[in-house]
Amino acid sequence: MAYGLMCPHCGEYTAFVPVEYRKAVQGGGNGDWQEVFLASGTIYDEHSGYTFGTSRCQACGNAFSVRFRANNTVYPDRSVVRVTLEALWPTRYKAVPSEIPSPVREAMEDASAALGAGSLIGAMLAVRTALLRAQEHQKEVLKLEKASLKALFEAGLISRFEFESGDLARRWANFLGHEEPDPGKDLSREEVEELYEYVAGLLDSIYVKPAKMERSRSKLKGETA
Repeated sequence: MAYGLMCPHCGEYTAFVPVEYRKAVQGGGNGDWQEVFLASGTIYDEHSGYTFGTSRCQACGNAFSVRFRANNTVYPDRSVVRVTLEALWPTRYKAVPSEIPSPVREAMEDASAALGAGSLIGAMLAVRTALLRAQEHQKEVLKLEKASLKALFEAGLISRFEFESGDLARRWANFLGHEEPDPGKDLSREEVEELYEYVAGLLDSIYVKPAKMERSRSKLKGETA
């Protein structure tokens, strides 16, 4: 987190690296053509005081739009105020662990993107889809009788605390099961983030922690072999 700019593609933290492209230019005394790297350019907006540009993630290599403030608006790429760096597109709320299988992970990534864009109902529906997919997946893998949180608890995949999460579990019980969001209720971002974190915690117990434990076991076996 040293740079404070999270890549919206992979979730890793990265520095501001302006996107560059190759261009043939003619230079030198003999007029030879040569390829040089040129920055794709930044735009300074006097009204907002922000500079807008395109950065490339140092971890995954994908490009994304950013905005930031600069000490020198003539050469903004060289005078970025790091604490003002902000990814603009694509948006996301949080990175989703790769240990979660793709059908479930895709739904959580949609929920993260919806939250990042401020779509609260979209985020809620995507979170519910992720949990329903996880329940169905575990029912198939473990040959459970039902696809439910209770079945996951009885199978030892989630803790009693996670299953009986007090008011939170009861508050979302009907919605996570089958109902649509109440059209008469105004949702707050805090509530939707709470739901996202609740389901993310369940998925961490179901998929992420077991996968990390298995990697640790495999590493220990390799070291002792």
